[in-house]
Amino acid sequence: DGSVYLDEDQIDVDLLVSDAAMESKRDASCSVLIRAAGEANSTLVIELVDKLKGAGVTRFGLATDIGGKK
Repeated sequence: DGSVYLDEDQIDVDLLVSDAAMESKRDASCSVLIRAAGEANSTLVIELVDKLKGAGVTRFGLATDIGGKK
């Protein structure tokens, strides 16, 4: 549905990007892990990465939750 969460709390994308940019400036080793549900729209994930990069965040990790057995 395009919702974005920080930990377990839903958050506005622009607020997330702003917070991540501030943390990245404070701590150069800061990284952002983006985890998407298996049915997530890849375009939305890429747009989030682009917004984060535009805000100066340079360290990323990507993960997916496709369900099933662990």
